[in-house]
Amino acid sequence: MPTSLLTGERVDMLPGSDSRHSQGKIKKPMPYPSPFFDLSKFYFPRSVKELFKWCRHYYKTMGLVSTTIYKLSEYPITDLIHEIPDEIEDEKGAKKLKNALDKRIKLKDFLIKYGLDYFTYGNTLISMYFPFKRTFVCPSCNHPNQLEDFGGIGKKHDLDFVNYEFKGVCPHCNSNVKFEINDVTVKQLKKVNIIRHNPEHFDIEYNDITGQHKYYYNIPNKMKKKIVGKDEDTLMTAPKIYFEALKENKAVKMKNSNIYHSKRADVSDNDMEWGMPIILPVMRDMFHLQVLRKAQQEIAMEHLVPLRILFPGDNQSGAAPHRRTGLGSWKSHVEEEIRKWKRDPNYIPIMPVPLGTQKVSGDGKMLLLNQEMRMVSENIINGMGAPQEFVFGGLTWSGSSISLRMLENHFLVYRESLLEMINEFIIPKLATFLDVKPYQVKMQEFKMADDVQRKQLLQQLNQMDKVSDSTFLKEVAGLDSDSELKQTIKDYKDKLELFKLKGLEQGTIQGKVQELVTRAGITGQQKAAEDQEKGANDKPPTDVGGFWDNYIQMIEEEQAMEQAMAQQEDAEGAQVPQDPEDMAYKYAQELVAMPDEEKEQVIQRMQQEMPQMAQLIIEKYQELEQGAAQPAPQGDPQTAGEQLDPQVDMRPNPEKAPPRRDNTTI
Repeated sequence: MPTSLLTGERVDMLPGSDSRHSQGKIKKPMPYPSPFFDLSKFYFPRSVKELFKWCRHYYKTMGLVSTTIYKLSEYPITDLIHEIPDEIEDEKGAKKLKNALDKRIKLKDFLIKYGLDYFTYGNTLISMYFPFKRTFVCPSCNHPNQLEDFGGIGKKHDLDFVNYEFKGVCPHCNSNVKFEINDVTVKQLKKVNIIRHNPEHFDIEYNDITGQHKYYYNIPNKMKKKIVGKDEDTLMTAPKIYFEALKENKAVKMKNSNIYHSKRADVSDNDMEWGMPIILPVMRDMFHLQVLRKAQQEIAMEHLVPLRILFPGDNQSGAAPHRRTGLGSWKSHVEEEIRKWKRDPNYIPIMPVPLGTQKVSGDGKMLLLNQEMRMVSENIINGMGAPQEFVFGGLTWSGSSISLRMLENHFLVYRESLLEMINEFIIPKLATFLDVKPYQVKMQEFKMADDVQRKQLLQQLNQMDKVSDSTFLKEVAGLDSDSELKQTIKDYKDKLELFKLKGLEQGTIQGKVQELVTRAGITGQQKAAEDQEKGANDKPPTDVGGFWDNYIQMIEEEQAMEQAMAQQEDAEGAQVPQDPEDMAYKYAQELVAMPDEEKEQVIQRMQQEMPQMAQLIIEKYQELEQGAAQPAPQGDPQTAGEQLDPQVDMRPNPEKAPPRRDNTTI
């Protein structure tokens, strides 16, 4: 017999024993079934349905489990590749089916939700819902009536739901009858959906001889309440077999062709009909983690904030302070000083006797269980088949990592089960509903480990024509060679069509440009002829004196100057008839002496004929006007008081000597 840890006496540890010792009678000692079990064994689920509840509870309440399961469900999902055969690639049905999978059902998002059930419960049960139109057929007149004909369901209407049957007055023949339900499928793609079922609502019969399954659906209480409560939407969408099952208080036997069941692998036992949840092996560790968290919570509440105690301290004489000071007045004085200090942190209290302090507790930081909780959390992640970095981060994608290789193989097997579900259950049923030809779907290649050396080797072998392009694209880039070839041909055709359109557009543009250039040339010639004719008819302004002749001479000199400057670029040394600054200054002086009316007329004509020279003349004219308005500047002291002769020519000296005659003088 075992020995009691408290008294050292030998006691009977079997349940229901009646052993006695010095402390009294032991009625029901702690029944440890085996040294290999612990306290968590007493709270272990007793059935598969109860296990599903605990798995759902841990997924929704423990972030460690929720994160691990979600990443296991999300990571292996890659883009879907629709393998549409050539004979149906151009048909509208293939596009319609592809649109239904990608946009209506959103198959990629559904696969993530599918994985949540798969890893949490270890089982996934799905079915397809296709919309139908329900009519109520009168047995007297065989007329199909719609819900709108009755105005609703209930006692206030001609149609009522009593004892799981539809009864009422037929709007067509006014007979009080029990209607027969007739459901007709309608082609409304927007109402098609994939339904995920709770495994708790199913009972499965497994044949150990044949390995076949039979599925029974127990209508949940929530749906029962809606049906009994005559919820109109539920009554119009629930299959009529549900009403028959509720009436007979039985489960609904599902056809194997209408239900798809995927389960995780498990050892052979008495529950072969169910898969094993990924949480099951670590439930005892999660119980341990919950105990540590509870202890951590108690430590945080009781031991982090210390209790401070104040008391009158002993003085140097060693006399007890309470003999000389009243403790009541001392307490009031200390409380008042503390209140003053809280109002003003810089306040300095004055105490009659020394003040002692002592702290009780406050050692919670040393008692925290962070390391133990971290270790248990790592054990939970490892028990769920995921690397620690998969949850905590910092995962290195090295091709030599054995753990990543094993995880990759696990994902590859899981992806194969997903493709089997898509190609053998979802697509055939959806194609039958849409009345189109089905095709296969696959996922883009999944590579978790990034093996750089292997990719480089494949690239070298491909360049040496030792490895085909198909293998190179599949292994290195994860691309399908057939799909890429089809897409390349399609892109080439699109580019060729684009080049044709661009060539046509460019030719059209060039033709239009040439037409515009031709029109502009003709218009320019016509305008030049009109300007020449207009210039011939123009007459110089009258009453200007000899200025107009001088202006004509100036234009000729300027033209000669421009021509000479153009020649000077090719050969240096060409002589310029006259400096433009001098010419502008000369004619600016003449403008100063003119009347204002004649001056404006001459300036306007100069701006029309020779705008550049006219601008230079106007600048010189403005300089002369400003110089006349300002007083004479003070010059050099030697010449102070002297006035300049207005007849003196102030132009700069010529840079070249005047021309000489060839003949010598006599």
